[in-house]
Amino acid sequence: MTVLESQKDHSGTVGTTVVGQLPHKYEKGETQKIYTRLSYNSTSAINSTENPQRIYREVLASFRDAQDEVFEFGMESTFLDKLCRQVRHYGSIAIEAMASIILSNKAKPHVIAEALRWLGDVNHRDSHSLRLRLLEEALRNESRWIRDGALLGLDAMGDKHAIAHLNFAAEVESIAELRKDMKDVITRLVNMS
Repeated sequence: MTVLESQKDHSGTVGTTVVGQLPHKYEKGETQKIYTRLSYNSTSAINSTENPQRIYREVLASFRDAQDEVFEFGMESTFLDKLCRQVRHYGSIAIEAMASIILSNKAKPHVIAEALRWLGDVNHRDSHSLRLRLLEEALRNESRWIRDGALLGLDAMGDKHAIAHLNFAAEVESIAELRKDMKDVITRLVNMS
């Protein structure tokens, strides 16, 4: 069950934001429904004169260009540099494009995992709720690498609202090491002051 909140911006445009959700498993083909729930009209999207389809194609090209990139912790990444520029330039529209790409698995798992790790650490307040929901949804992905990337993103985000989703994900996780990592993140979040 999803709890939605309608809100008006300064121009009178109504948007919808997910404010709460009970975890459940999704069947194949539900990613568009999930993306619709995750989407909202942010200030940057409302004020932008950019074409969202063009931005989507640009972000998708970044994901596809990164398919052969090797990601190493602490090393520079052309892919992440591109994502940073896109978020800086397009704001939440770029995050929404990433959500659509990630939830529909339109890139290789190691690229999606790297994007999820990065999304948890992004300093972009306007997209916090969207990024949180995206990371929570990615915990249900079939790929263990994508679930791991989502977990690392949630750990970096440090938002206690993710605890219920992490508990659910840990209960159904089939890989013992990843389940242990999920429980460790839950413990850190519970013990945050």
